[in-house]
Amino acid sequence: MSFVVSNIKARDVHASKQSFVVRESVVGKKPVGRHLASVHVVPLHLTKTNVVEVLLTRFPATHEHWPEMWHVPGYKINSSEDLEDLQTIFDRVFGGMVRGLAVTIGPVKTEVALHYTERGKELGHVHYAEAFGVPHTGKFFDMRELPSDIPEHHLTFIKRAATAYRALYS
Repeated sequence: MSFVVSNIKARDVHASKQSFVVRESVVGKKPVGRHLASVHVVPLHLTKTNVVEVLLTRFPATHEHWPEMWHVPGYKINSSEDLEDLQTIFDRVFGGMVRGLAVTIGPVKTEVALHYTERGKELGHVHYAEAFGVPHTGKFFDMRELPSDIPEHHLTFIKRAATAYRALYS
């Protein structure tokens, strides 16, 4: 299934194991600027006490838009990269940002979200992955106790990915 950016409207297709959600969200003001594509992977796991935890990492203090804020692992897609070659992008995420995790499920696409951020319009391809272990960077947080300093669009990704992931265990 492929989508042309101009065709994406405020449509909801409920997430399941076979489908994903297409949404349009407006986060903040609509900035003028270029359109970016990004891939985000929300690492989640279910604890022995039946609590969903999400792995977050911190942007560096020198980050242009979200210095020292918690976020989900992901990358903006470079013009030289092929968005169809998701394995290379996932290798970047799991080989760099979140080394040290055992991925048992996924990545599973949960949504394609058109949103507006401080760096411009962005088409985010959001996935979740069930991941266990001690990450090289970042920290697992209880979904009920997330830090307050998460970019708004990442918080939306986290909640939607966690809902889709939780459905596996319902």
